[in-house]
Amino acid sequence: MITISAERLQKSSPRIIALNKEVNSMIQRINNDIKNLARSNTTFVDHSLMSYFDIPGMKNEDAQKIIWGKAIEALEKTGFEVTVVGSRDEVKLRISWDMEYNKTEIARYHNLILSRHEGYRKKRYSEVAEKRKQIQRYERIGSVKKLASESYHQHIILDS
Repeated sequence: MITISAERLQKSSPRIIALNKEVNSMIQRINNDIKNLARSNTTFVDHSLMSYFDIPGMKNEDAQKIIWGKAIEALEKTGFEVTVVGSRDEVKLRISWDMEYNKTEIARYHNLILSRHEGYRKKRYSEVAEKRKQIQRYERIGSVKKLASESYHQHIILDS
């Protein structure tokens, strides 16, 4: 009976261990870059990518694809936007984060200020007043129809 699976061998192979070590190292460097720049109110960082990896039994270009790809996935999974920029000589990841909370707060405060604005209140008041008039008209029309209906039924009952 075979006691070990191919999947387990793959996960514990020197190649996979070396790849994961490189990915973790890159993510740690990126984390440090982001932390340092986030303190200065910057919303992006350009992180230079290593171009050579010594992964046993693997072409360098394949190692680059896997390591860079895993780093991009990890960043996007945690909410960052990632763009690959550069040339053949130097490749960078432009990692950006949006201040979504601030945009939401700005929109909320904009609406608050607008709702307190004199012109907006007058407009809003006239819209509400117009709605009330429409409701009253419909209620009157409904009452007239109801009266007409009751009158009609009474007329039929009296004629019988």
